[in-house]
Amino acid sequence: MANTDSVVPAISITSLKDLEKDLSGLLKVLDSRKETEADWELREKALLHLGGIIKSDSVSCYKKRLVQGLHDLAEGIVVVLHSLRTSLSLKAISLITDIGVYLGSFLDAYTFDTFFSNLLRCSSQNNPTTMDNVGRQKQPTTTLCLHLSQDNLGDARAKGEFKGSHGENSQS
Repeated sequence: MANTDSVVPAISITSLKDLEKDLSGLLKVLDSRKETEADWELREKALLHLGGIIKSDSVSCYKKRLVQGLHDLAEGIVVVLHSLRTSLSLKAISLITDIGVYLGSFLDAYTFDTFFSNLLRCSSQNNPTTMDNVGRQKQPTTTLCLHLSQDNLGDARAKGEFKGSHGENSQS
């Protein structure tokens, strides 16, 4: 499991309206604009808050809306992932790991691709602290990849869309 379980408590979400209000507030903070000296603390609090939502009962009660909210927040989360402020970047890595653990198999392809491609890019950066933490988080991130890949591959096979390496339909 992700390493923030002891740091970020689950946040109580009592209704769909509460979840939508929280997601709307997070979207305002994590929009894709460039990070400034004045807003990095707000972004850090937003990441922690989102991590608490992901660890709450909202995952089971409001899964569809939460996954849509993550889709809407994905670009803002990866902006924070590439922050020059190492502590903020590490919190984004931890959040993406939690997303993989709690919701990995439910993410749509866009959200998954956004997180995964940016984690790959982050792992090739020159910042050794960030790179080491991407490596340490590898197992949950790999879990995210496997869940989504298996689900998408299974859907493609069921529809007869998956082609083997020689162009013929593969049989599982």
